[in-house]
Amino acid sequence: MMKPIYAENIVVAIKHNGCIEWYILDKDFCFLDYSKLEEAYRKKGYDIFIDDTLRFGIKIIDEMTQKNFWII
Repeated sequence: MMKPIYAENIVVAIKHNGCIEWYILDKDFCFLDYSKLEEAYRKKGYDIFIDDTLRFGIKIIDEMTQKNFWII
């Protein structure tokens, strides 16, 4: 059984098609829109690029991409 590490992992419940599944995720996976996150950092003056290779290049998780994201 995997246990979350305080301030590093987040316990997430996903409800999809009437079923609830529980995941322990690294907090970086919990951002649904990497494009908005990068933009927010740039507005604060940071030059940032978020590596999305662990998400198979999926920058935005939405109804169109969620199926590909959850196969990870």
